[in-house]
Amino acid sequence: EVVDDDNDDRTNNFHSSTTFKGETVLDEVKEVIKLRHFSGRSSRDPNSVILDQEVINELNDFVSTVASSYRNNPFHNFEHASHVTMAVSKLLSRIVNPKIDGVHGTKDEVNASILHDYTYGITSDPLIQFACVFASLIHDLDHPGVPNSTLVKEETEMASMYKRSVAEQNSFDIAWNMFMDDRFSNLRQAACGGPTGLKR
Repeated sequence: EVVDDDNDDRTNNFHSSTTFKGETVLDEVKEVIKLRHFSGRSSRDPNSVILDQEVINELNDFVSTVASSYRNNPFHNFEHASHVTMAVSKLLSRIVNPKIDGVHGTKDEVNASILHDYTYGITSDPLIQFACVFASLIHDLDHPGVPNSTLVKEETEMASMYKRSVAEQNSFDIAWNMFMDDRFSNLRQAACGGPTGLKR
């Protein structure tokens, strides 16, 4: 079927009612986090941030709680999550401090603006950096070790709760509920800065 892009209703109906063969996880990606607009200033050096001991303790407790919530299966386990988290952290460090032609480490507004645009705003938004590391840490939390298609085919309780990306949505829901627990209030405040950050 050929879809007329000028007809929005028809296009929307087509896309919402059609199942495409060969769908990937990327087909499910939606832009849900709004990046901040560039403020005209360089971002704060992440290495200059000093966390209160309470926040450090809550972060340690959160990571320990996450670790204990991973199942002991051959691949989707906490060791794997640790490797992914370290890789994401390393990649972020390269994004936040890239070597860009024309940007030589000066802190003036023009270079900060170029860096902001070059990194899709990641350099200017510590919350996005936290979200990336958070997502990598929790991405397989409570994963049963079998593909989503098996969970759906076997009609598991987890599959009945989610329509798509069953194990991944379960991981996020469990981790988010942990993060929202009162015992991590200082960590949430440090990472998100309050209700506005949490909503982003």
